[in-house]
Amino acid sequence: MKRLLPFLVLLALALSSCASAGRLVVDPGQARRVAVLTAPSRVGVISRGNMEVLDDSLGNAATEFLAQALSISYLIDADTVVQAERFSALEDSVHQVVNVAQAVRKRKLSQVRVPDNIVEFARSQGERYLLLATHGGFTRTRENYRKETVKGVGVTMASVALSVLLGGPSAVYISTPYREASTLSVALVDVEERQVFYARTVFTELPPGDYGTLVHQVRTALTDFYDR
Repeated sequence: MKRLLPFLVLLALALSSCASAGRLVVDPGQARRVAVLTAPSRVGVISRGNMEVLDDSLGNAATEFLAQALSISYLIDADTVVQAERFSALEDSVHQVVNVAQAVRKRKLSQVRVPDNIVEFARSQGERYLLLATHGGFTRTRENYRKETVKGVGVTMASVALSVLLGGPSAVYISTPYREASTLSVALVDVEERQVFYARTVFTELPPGDYGTLVHQVRTALTDFYDR
């Protein structure tokens, strides 16, 4: 029994450490006061095929609109929205945390690594909770949208014809490309615990450089956590 006691003590310590690193439960009311850090928006224009070319003017406008949408949101309380500099290590870290948080299942959010520079930024703002946001999208030119739609209809009809010849279903489902799209992703971080406790991505077929689009996406992304 004496030999067993040290083992039991070590086992209890291991289990307690695992529990502390488990899924983090945060009260939405306590986490309304946040620091906000966004990466610059990446917005492109498609004029040939499906090749997207980044447009700085559209990206800059979307970046400003996102900051405004976050600033006026009744769901969070933030003095300022800070934008990570383009191509900086801080911007890369924002994308890293947000992208990984979207990829893992909810119960594994606590496993997302939060880089030191993200933690240091939040502490410099004097806040325990941090909201990270990334945004991107595209818009097609009118001519490109027309051509790609015609191409999609042709491919769809050919597929249906082949299906009918092979004895398959004859229903027609025409595939058309997105004319425009906007994707907003957010992640909420508890800086003291260095854990992500909420993540959400909102996709919509709306112009990515439009202020109304960003307001809608911000509200949708945050409502799931703060108004639950």
